[in-house]
Amino acid sequence: PMGLLPGLNRIDLSDAQREQIRAVLEQERQSGEPGQQIRQAEQALRTALLAQDAAGVEAAKGALTAAEAAGLEHRVRITQKIVQILTSAQRQQLAKPYI
Repeated sequence: PMGLLPGLNRIDLSDAQREQIRAVLEQERQSGEPGQQIRQAEQALRTALLAQDAAGVEAAKGALTAAEAAGLEHRVRITQKIVQILTSAQRQQLAKPYI
């Protein structure tokens, strides 16, 4: 879920911030992880492709698109909650590119 906020581990978080972030992640985990739906849709697409089932391919593409969109929404929601926990200086530090 942290794909939109890489580098959280490279900034100096307080213990309270770490606990708040853990709470956000746990709350989001309990509300449902879209990863399983993405994997199921990918499997359905693979199956339809191998069966040369054109209608099945179209249905699976739609399901995969919807699952990926839900996954993006999930990651954005988590990131927005975590960003609120950070100080302005921490957000600026995360905005800097790193290798």
